Parts: sequence; C-alpha cells; structure tokens
Amino acid sequence: MTVYAQYNPSVASPQMVEGYFDTETPNFKALPATGPTLALYQLTATDEGARFVGVWGMVNGVFTEISLSAAAPTLAQQAQAALNAGLAITSSGTPALSATYACNEAAQARLNRVSVYLQVNGAFPNNATTIQWVDATGAPHTFTEAQFKSLAVAIADYVLALDDVALGLASTLPATTATIP
Repeated sequence: MTVYAQYNPSVASPQMVEGYFDTETPNFKALPATGPTLALYQLTATDEGARFVGVWGMVNGVFTEISLSAAAPTLAQQAQAALNAGLAITSSGTPALSATYACNEAAQARLNRVSVYLQVNGAFPNNATTIQWVDATGAPHTFTEAQFKSLAVAIADYVLALDDVALGLASTLPATTATIP
C-alpha cells in the first residue's frame, strides 16, 4: 500500500499534515500537483501504522508526531487566576500579619462590609479595638483599625488593578505582593 501525507511546506515548522492519499483505494484517481504551498511525503510502513494515533506533521522533511501544547492563557485569564490566588501581604511593622490574603468575591464582600462599618461607625463591630482576619489558609491574624485599613486599601488596589486588566483597560498584571505598615 502506498500512502502520501499532504502538507504545506511554506509555513513554519512543524507543518501539520492536512490529509492523506491512499493510492490503492478503489476511488483513487491521481495525486495532486505539488507546488510552493503543497507537498507530498510518501509514508513508510511504520509511518502508515502510526498515523492513526496522535497528530502528525513534518519537521525538516521528517514525518513526526506533533505535540500540541495548550494555548497560553489570555491576560484576562491570568488576571482571574491572580485574583483567585490572593495577595501576599508583608507587614513591615507587625510581621505576624504577613500572609497571603484571599481576594475572591466572598473575601471582598466581607472586607467591604467591615470597611463600611468602620468608616460609618469609627470602630469595628461591637466597639472592638481589633478584628480577627483569616488569611488564605484560614489562619487568623489580629488587626488594629489602622492595620485593617491598610490591608483593605492594599487588597482593593490589587483587585481594581486586576479588574482593569480583565476589562482590557490595562495590559500589565499588578504585582502579587504588597507591603503595609
């Protein structure tokens, strides 16, 4: 049996096989004319058996199985992944606050509720002087009002910068780290 692989030699390597011609099938009439955008490669017996598994192409004139890698994530997808990963906070004044904090919708909603309460009432709920805030692993950290405001601003800046990237308003991902006092 004689089988030919058809490919376009004018494109960058690897050139994908675009089709096969089996010269021994009853309906076979003739091979197409080759030219700058069409070439034929006569498969060996080994090639013939292998062509049914995987994706094949030509690399430097050799019939080769081609590895198709996944497309790189878009900038918007990278922004969403960064949002899901959270923001790594380093506290220069209180190292115990240094951790990665969640930035997902639930974390943002809670952060907003407490920030609004703090802004309206001038104190944490129940007149507390500190608040326990969990990091992305669930470990609690104790924040004063000033520290919490710094955390809220850092996360808000990060989330809004990621929103801008996702909306196509910015083309650079923000740093995944921030420093608070």
